[in-house]
Amino acid sequence: MNNRTERIKLIMQHYSMNKKEFAEKIGVQQSTLGYILEGRDTPSLTVIEKICMTYTEINVGWLLFGRGEMIENS
Repeated sequence: MNNRTERIKLIMQHYSMNKKEFAEKIGVQQSTLGYILEGRDTPSLTVIEKICMTYTEINVGWLLFGRGEMIENS
């Protein structure tokens, strides 16, 4: 499974959201998110952008590369 996928799962856990809630919040199809979470697809740049635009406190470097902490210090 893709490390970005694991980090998306951690974000969902952090915000206590299920697949349906998270997909709606970031504006993607539930099936798209499902394919990512099941490991059948990798997160596209569009999905990453939507997560970062919705959750501005998420550290982009962490989401993309696993660098630093999940939540950015302001």
